[in-house]
Amino acid sequence: MARLLMILVASKPSMEPLNEPQIEIWYQALREFPAVVVKRAVAELALSDVQFVNLGQVFSLCRRKVPKNYSPHGTGQDAGTATRQDVERFAESLGLDF
Repeated sequence: MARLLMILVASKPSMEPLNEPQIEIWYQALREFPAVVVKRAVAELALSDVQFVNLGQVFSLCRRKVPKNYSPHGTGQDAGTATRQDVERFAESLGLDF
């Protein structure tokens, strides 16, 4: 994951390098996705004309790229939006208690 983030940052001169806590936060948010989904999202954003990429953009793009039969979130929802379960899992992985 760290290598993918380095590629993304290197492709966007306007982005500052991510520090260790930022990399951990990105990792926790994206670790639920299949590796191929994250790789494709990073490659797509690296080649896009978007100047600055944030975690929300990568997460949303990954959600849209998850094959329908893989997604544990069912249907009827905006594929790019984090569900309540996504937010809770992410917060828990960072040690945040609601």
